[in-house]
This record gives sequence, C-alpha cells and structure tokens, in this order.
Amino acid sequence: MTQSTLTALALCFCGVTIWVRRKTWRIRWDRALTLSFVFQGLGFALSAPAMSHYLEHALFRISGVAHLRDFFGHVLFICAICCVIYACACRLVPDHELESVLYKIEFPGAIAGGTMLAAITLSHNLSREPPPDFLDVPCDFWLRVYWLTYGAIVIYLLCFVIRLLWVLRRDPRSRLTADLFIIASGLGVVSFAVLLTRIIINPGLVARFWIWTPSCVAGGLAAFGAAWSWRERMRPRSRRRPPPNSTRRRA
Repeated sequence: MTQSTLTALALCFCGVTIWVRRKTWRIRWDRALTLSFVFQGLGFALSAPAMSHYLEHALFRISGVAHLRDFFGHVLFICAICCVIYACACRLVPDHELESVLYKIEFPGAIAGGTMLAAITLSHNLSREPPPDFLDVPCDFWLRVYWLTYGAIVIYLLCFVIRLLWVLRRDPRSRLTADLFIIASGLGVVSFAVLLTRIIINPGLVARFWIWTPSCVAGGLAAFGAAWSWRERMRPRSRRRPPPNSTRRRA
C-alpha cells in the first residue's frame, strides 16, 4: 500500500507539473524539461507493480517475456534524465559544442538500453508467469546483468546532471531550482545505490521501501521544482497584464 501511495503521489506531481508548464512546448530547453516529466510519469506508471493486473499478462502472451512493461518504464526513466541534461546543457553550452556533450549521454544510454533488452530476453526466470513486482523475481546471471546495467547508467546520468546543475546554480535566479534538482538527483543516486546493494550482496538485506521511497520523493521534488520555476518566471508577465474589463479614458 505504501509503495502504491508513493507512486500515486509521484504521478500526481508529474501531472500537475505538465499542466503548469503546458505553455513551454515552444521553448527548446523548457520543452525538454517538460518532456522529462512526461517520460517520468509514464515510467512510474509502467514500473508500478499495480500495473501488472492491466498490462503484464497481455504483454507476456504477446512476447513470451515477463516484466516487459518494467523494461519500457526503466527506458523512459533513462530518457527523462537525458531530457533534464539536455535542458541544462542548452543553457550552459554553446550550440556548436552541444552535440559533443549530448554524445556523452546518448552513446552510453543506447548501449545500456540494448544490453538491458538482451538481458531481459535471455533470462530464464522471465520465461514464465512471474510475481507482480520485478524486484521479487529471483536473479539469474542475465537479470543481474540487467539490474547492474540499469543502475550504473542511471547513476552515471544523475552524476552528469549534478555536474551541470552545480554550474547552473551560480546564477542567483536559478539557484533554488538547481538546488531542488540537485537534492532530487542525490536521492535518485541513493535509491539506485540501494538497488545495486540489494542485487549484488543479498536480496533480503534491503527492503523495497528503501528503493521506492527515495525514487518517488526525488521525482516529486524535481516536479515541484520545475513547476515552481515556471510559475516564478511567468509571474512578472501576469502582473503587467491589464485586467480583462479595463477601459482607457479618452483624451
């Protein structure tokens, strides 16, 4: 119940943020940041164990691979972090250097996605009806490869985000938003470090609560920071806007 509640709260934060930032789709770096919360919300929805009642059986009958929805959700999480990196890089890096920066995340992300897909397809523990929670599936060699690859790429991307945000926070106008994203990224690193500890050392050593809670709190905190930043930017414009029923006195 706690895991479902945390997931629902994270989804609510993502949905509210997408609505607040609905006018950002024409701005390059703001569009990327808003898109990240679309990916993040879909990632939370697909990775939630409650979704197994709706998608798991249908996808298993079609593909013969269990927990394929979790794979799609994990890929969307990776895409969400890449969108945040793109949004930060657009503000910090000149256009002619942007491609070299993006290559540092696109190439590892593509390698990680391909490795995860191969691992989840080759795992014998996913060739039959599994438990609803992906974390409850016993790890064979290929599932260990899957989780290690997923955890490593996410931690790498989050550390990349923190590096960019640390530079971005030098601007006083962006300091609070950057600090919120840094805290959220730190919580994400903690969550995936706990996940890797569970996979490498002992699955019973760490409860799922310590994986999902920092992840959901990080998602909600980042969503709040993005929504708050956009509202603060739009506030001066709303003050200059004249009332709808105002009339000008003729000279």
